[in-house]
Amino acid sequence: MEFKHIFSSFKKLKLISNNFQLKNTLKHFRNKTSSGLQKLAKSLMFPIAILPIAAILSRVGGLMMTKDFGITENSVIWYIGSILQVINGSVFDNLSVLFAIGVAFSFAKDNRGEAALIGFFAYTILIGLMTILPKVFYSTILLDINLENKSKLLYQLKGNEVFYSIDMGVLSGIIAGILAATCYNRFQNIKLPTALSFFSGRRFVPLVVILVSLPSAILVAIIWPWLQLGFLSFGQVIIPEKVDSSTRHIQWGVASIYTMLNRALNASGLMRIFNIYFFWQHPFTTSQNGTIINGDIPAFLSNDLVIGAGLFQSGFFPIMMFGLPAAALAIIKCAHPDQRKKVMALLLGVASVSFLTGVTEPLEFSFIYAAPVLFLVHIVLSGIISAITVGLGIRIGFGFSAGLIDYVLSFYQSMKIAKITWEPGISQIWANPGWILPIGILGGGAYYFSFNYLIKKFNYQTLGREQTVSEIDNLDNSLPLSSYQLLAREIFDILGKDNIISADNCITRVRMVVKNVDAGKIEQLNKVRFKVRKIVNKLNPKMVSDKDLQLGIGNDAQFVVDELKKCFNHQRAYNKEEGK
Repeated sequence: MEFKHIFSSFKKLKLISNNFQLKNTLKHFRNKTSSGLQKLAKSLMFPIAILPIAAILSRVGGLMMTKDFGITENSVIWYIGSILQVINGSVFDNLSVLFAIGVAFSFAKDNRGEAALIGFFAYTILIGLMTILPKVFYSTILLDINLENKSKLLYQLKGNEVFYSIDMGVLSGIIAGILAATCYNRFQNIKLPTALSFFSGRRFVPLVVILVSLPSAILVAIIWPWLQLGFLSFGQVIIPEKVDSSTRHIQWGVASIYTMLNRALNASGLMRIFNIYFFWQHPFTTSQNGTIINGDIPAFLSNDLVIGAGLFQSGFFPIMMFGLPAAALAIIKCAHPDQRKKVMALLLGVASVSFLTGVTEPLEFSFIYAAPVLFLVHIVLSGIISAITVGLGIRIGFGFSAGLIDYVLSFYQSMKIAKITWEPGISQIWANPGWILPIGILGGGAYYFSFNYLIKKFNYQTLGREQTVSEIDNLDNSLPLSSYQLLAREIFDILGKDNIISADNCITRVRMVVKNVDAGKIEQLNKVRFKVRKIVNKLNPKMVSDKDLQLGIGNDAQFVVDELKKCFNHQRAYNKEEGK
């Protein structure tokens, strides 16, 4: 009996040990995955940063070539519009290339230009192989008489013409960029024998890319045709060839769920990865000849009118132009009277940014951690408002984000899309983008009253309601952080000079990889207040994994990171001088 008891105890200890190892393995996998996704989200900002200017040029150029405005062909205005459209086309026709270069450059450990060049090289190989390899595997699979007895996996109808349809869109650039950067990071320092020394180091990486690209392309060629067929089938369900009142419920439901998930992922910055499919990959069919255009944004900006384009963008306009600014007003109203002016100085600025440009992160991060329930309410309200907007049939898009600037520039295109999407009559009346304004006002009211009620009811510690003496009182005396340099030094000192592994940024956040951060350091970061462009901000630190730390800076995040890197370089130089 004693032996059985010992054996049973041993089995329990072994089970506990295995569970412990499993938990550690899962934790390690989660951290590595989170870190990789964060790095990918950051890398996508390089090519995406180019798109707002291109989109504005596209809309302005299109308006300058519109005959409805009395502009005649070959006039001076028409030619200027043509030039702007060519500039726009140079960007949107090469999106995949831009993503390949941007992702490779960002993933490379040293961010050198060679990595970007190798990313482009990997992209050309992948695209070239994808014109051949899928035919090897699927030329006799799913044959269709309407496609001249060719495979549905590989071909589509374009009017009366059958064409080879394998098109990976921006995903081809992302895959090529990751592949190139992985090879670059692994082999950039390799040393070969003297006879082959010319190919040592970074010059060896293109050779590796050639060797790795073939098996990678074979794997992609096996998987992608099925994914593409699934994407097309999904696209035809939510945006069928004939869109009418019987299909609207599908679209507003899809748009509502998408909008809520988009806002929920905004806290971690991963919504950019989520947006890749809907904004840049989801297939749309043009109304003229059945050509497929990948992505909701290119579809809306296309000169060929696309039925339903703007489905995944329309719902954001009332939220960003009215909803979140109204939430800011509620936070100002709920601030203590002696703090209200200072909170107003902060939030009116970021609310105006949200209204004009659609950049919402600084505003959302003012309550996202202080009162998570408010963030949950924001997610739910955004889904409801998006459902109403899309349900009415409104289809409006943006090149950057859903602010007033994009709303004005996209208004005319939205009305043209409504005319080809909906039957004349009440459907087109409801689909007029002018309804964005009353929807936004009503949505703004819902945001204001719900935020106002919840903040007071549960005494949430939003800006100006801190129970302790607010650091905002001593802002100008204790920490005159109008300087990016001083803010960077503050962050550097709090985290510790040997604790920071790397720092980078997206549009509004500093992304740092750290060795460890305890609760005390997070609390210190929470207390930091700084001024940028006369606006008071909080860092709102968040650990997205064990080693990944994000700080909410606002649109000037890049400049703070530049100063942080100067601190790193200064410390390295000091350590070298001291022989450490």
